Amino acid sequence: MVKPNKTNLIKRGRDFLISLVFAIPTAILGMILENIPDVADRMRATEAVPGFPVDAFILFLLATPAQFWLGWKFYISAARGLRHFTANMDLLVALGTSAAYFLSIATILVHAVNPDFEVQLYFDSSVLLITFILFGRLLSNVAKGKTADAITKLLALQADTAVLLQLDEQTGKVLEEREIDVNLVQKGDVLKIVPGEQIPADGEIVFGVTSIDQSMLTGEAVPVAKGVGDEVIGGTINREGTVHMRATRVGAETALARIVQLVEEAQNEKAPIQAVADLISRFFVPAIILLSGLTFALWLILTLTDVVPSDWVPSGSNAFLFACLFGIPVIVIACPCSLALATPTAVMVGTGVGARNGILIKGGVALELAHKVSAVIFDKTGTLTSGHPSVTDFRLFVDTVDELEFFRLIGSAESGSEHPLGKAIHEFSKEKISGAQAEAVDVVKLETPQDFVAEPGKGMSCGIGERKVLIGNRLWMEENDLEVMEEMDRFISPLEEEGQTCVIVAVDGEAVGSVSIADTLKPEAVRVVKKLRKMKIEVWMVTGDNRKTAEAIASQVGITNIFAEVLPSNKATKVKELQGKGHVVAMVVCQRIPSLFHSLSIPG
Repeated sequence: MVKPNKTNLIKRGRDFLISLVFAIPTAILGMILENIPDVADRMRATEAVPGFPVDAFILFLLATPAQFWLGWKFYISAARGLRHFTANMDLLVALGTSAAYFLSIATILVHAVNPDFEVQLYFDSSVLLITFILFGRLLSNVAKGKTADAITKLLALQADTAVLLQLDEQTGKVLEEREIDVNLVQKGDVLKIVPGEQIPADGEIVFGVTSIDQSMLTGEAVPVAKGVGDEVIGGTINREGTVHMRATRVGAETALARIVQLVEEAQNEKAPIQAVADLISRFFVPAIILLSGLTFALWLILTLTDVVPSDWVPSGSNAFLFACLFGIPVIVIACPCSLALATPTAVMVGTGVGARNGILIKGGVALELAHKVSAVIFDKTGTLTSGHPSVTDFRLFVDTVDELEFFRLIGSAESGSEHPLGKAIHEFSKEKISGAQAEAVDVVKLETPQDFVAEPGKGMSCGIGERKVLIGNRLWMEENDLEVMEEMDRFISPLEEEGQTCVIVAVDGEAVGSVSIADTLKPEAVRVVKKLRKMKIEVWMVTGDNRKTAEAIASQVGITNIFAEVLPSNKATKVKELQGKGHVVAMVVCQRIPSLFHSLSIPG
């Protein structure tokens, strides 16, 4: 699927570059030097071979390979169309370029027989038309290549192998485990997923607890805690615990496969206006050929009946060649048909510009309806927010641990963490320690944690030198018989109401401080929402977060319409809900996969 697109792109690019080798000197000679009188007279007076002026001979050598090597595909396509009694655009290209080429040959031959006949050369029209059309097709392939790249990145999310478990039907005990190709996974198979591995198929957890990084498909910055009975999505990453899952959807039925199919359909989808252009062009080609014939016949009759003054006819020419000068340009000018080429080119340019800015537009229909959008739904994580958790605040509540020691302990504890919250704490600690050392404080080094224990969805514990450190939520503190002081609770509660995640830090059996972490708003989010509201467009936010957190984020960005606690699979239903109210809806979803639905317009 992707390889043919790349092959076509390489081939189109090669053909275009080759055409430039012929087109550039042809344009210089036929369009620039020919219009410099002294140079043109000197070239016409000099014969490269008997009967061939030097300019005609050089242009002939340049135009011939362009016409019959690079342009041969137009002849083949035109012939195929004629066999099915259809006149396609390639027929017009073949006729127009051939007419320009052979008319030039004819005038050279007439000049060779009658030196008084003024040579009329149209080789440059032939070569430049072929080059122009090859360039347009190259641009079209580039646009398709952008979509192919997005599909490639999507397919890269899929696991290559899976660990299949054979269970005892009576006890559920694992009897055997073996690694198989992911394509051999079937519905009902029980699979083992260890930390760091990709989920090989859609399914549900039947054993164990863990946290799943779904950011690559849902944009959620924080891994989601999963336990027995919870659904998991193929292509996402298991971050912490070892779990067993039962496959419920495999192959083409998985969420990832359906997204790939959606992108492929968008790639092949035509805008409604393009379908109209295709219909008109079906009649356009025969009409142009007919008009060209009528133009030739009219001027031939007018010339033969002496209606046209004799001094209009070039010296040494005749009525036939003179009439050709009017009939053939009709075909030549109509070759790059503005109707047939402009519409797909406009769609291609629009999607191409979007792709360069990280936007994949879902087909021509979405592009055409964009100006009618009356409601915009923003996904929260990674779209309105940065998608990367960072520490926003911290507080120490005891004197037994100073600030530098606090950051040394939590930075060391989270030094090997794969959890985004742990990484945020580790990076923040390093920055604080570096800043303190810059102020001539004694050198502080992070240590490797010992006896590390992590409990998905709760927290972790470890040893740092002689000290024991626990980092986690209130439930984790309660399970470890640690009391959260009232002052700490008063500090944490308002931050949680604002949508921040607060973790408590305990050292040697005492809760000593807390760290607040949040997925911060993108700096441009407020401006974008304000601009949309000024355009009288309704703005909504959809998120899987609870309503309190959702409202906190929405209030910061200026959004009053909220869909909260919405699963990724149900977000499309919210779009349909607004469509049912008569809105044309644009849904903006930023993913961590480049160019994957950064902006997805859905017609209503």
